[in-house]
Amino acid sequence: MLLLAVGPLLAADVSGKWKFTVDHDLGGKKSEPKLELAQKRTRVTGSYDGPFGKLPVTGDIKGDEFTLVIRPPRDGTTVQFRGKVEGGKLSGNVLFSGDFASKFSAVKQ
Repeated sequence: MLLLAVGPLLAADVSGKWKFTVDHDLGGKKSEPKLELAQKRTRVTGSYDGPFGKLPVTGDIKGDEFTLVIRPPRDGTTVQFRGKVEGGKLSGNVLFSGDFASKFSAVKQ
C-alpha cells in the first residue's frame, strides 16, 4: 500500500526562550539579544529584547529553516533573522533592511 503525505513538512520547534549572539563584523562587536518565541504550526510570534529595545517578533518556519522579523521604530528599518534549527541551536544571518548581514547563533535557555 502506498501512503502519500499531504500538507507541509513538519516544522522544527523554535518555541521557548533563546539567547542570541550576533557577530557584527565591525571591530569584533557582538550583541546578545534575547527572544521568547511561540509557534503554532509554521507561524512564529514572540518578543525581542536587545539593542533595538523590546519589540514584537513575527515569522515563519518551514522544515528546519526559519525567518524572524522585527521592525525597530526608526527609519523604517526591518531586521530579519534567517537561519536553520540544528539540534537545540539556531544559526544563520541577520539582514538589516535587506542589505548588511551579520552572522548569529542562539542557544535555548
